[in-house]
Amino acid sequence: VIITGFIHFYELLILDAVAIVYSGLLYVSSLSGRYNAHDKPAIPKDELMRRWLVSCLIAVCASLVPLYYHYFISTNDPVFSRYVSSVNCLAPNVLSYVSGYAILFALAVFSFSAISVGRNKGMILMFAWAITVPFLTYLPVIFQRKLAAVYQMPLAILATEGFFNLNIFKHKTRNYALVFIALLGLPSYYYYFKYDTSGMRRDTLNFYCPYGDIEAMSWMDASIPENSVVLPYSTSNHIPAYSRCRVYAGHYDLTIDFERKLSEVRKFYT
Repeated sequence: VIITGFIHFYELLILDAVAIVYSGLLYVSSLSGRYNAHDKPAIPKDELMRRWLVSCLIAVCASLVPLYYHYFISTNDPVFSRYVSSVNCLAPNVLSYVSGYAILFALAVFSFSAISVGRNKGMILMFAWAITVPFLTYLPVIFQRKLAAVYQMPLAILATEGFFNLNIFKHKTRNYALVFIALLGLPSYYYYFKYDTSGMRRDTLNFYCPYGDIEAMSWMDASIPENSVVLPYSTSNHIPAYSRCRVYAGHYDLTIDFERKLSEVRKFYT
């Protein structure tokens, strides 16, 4: 995760925050005698506090280099600085999140019994993740929505635990309830399947690059001066990997004014 932080630094923010909250919950659970029950001897409070502080310090210090790297290039590189200032990933209204995750939130409530026992560290981690991300998502930054990445995963795990903790269902009724919940998710599955497969049919070069194109790009690498700007239409993401050339309109999310540049490329070839 530390290495990928050089690409997606917001993942490090999620990791650090969740690690700190998770360590704190383990500390509180240990103080209450829940986590150290049975086969583990009680740990002195001072030692527990030291372990919690060391865990927090390790999580933060391990992320300093990637975070400084992003700060440095965003303030010193004019192109990247302009890109960062143009990114707008603000989180939607709170009610949008609540309505979208309503079923998971409701079922997750019933998982608290497993968390309160304090012996299942995995469930404590999921709980720490679930309660930390909502606060991160509304920090005063322009990449709020990215801080909610894969938030559905801890909620789904907690909701599953909560569902099986419910005592209102008998065995057969519970199976019917599981089928009903699965059916509720079918529209989303269908939408994403249709969206992804249409993208594969529309932009085949994103998934498969013909050998002839690779040979052409290798020729460009050997024949065209370094840093020459190329005006490709559909191979823009591949050219920098196979040659020393630059492209006018590259990655859709990392190219400044991508829509305008792509429109100009299309006009040029039509």
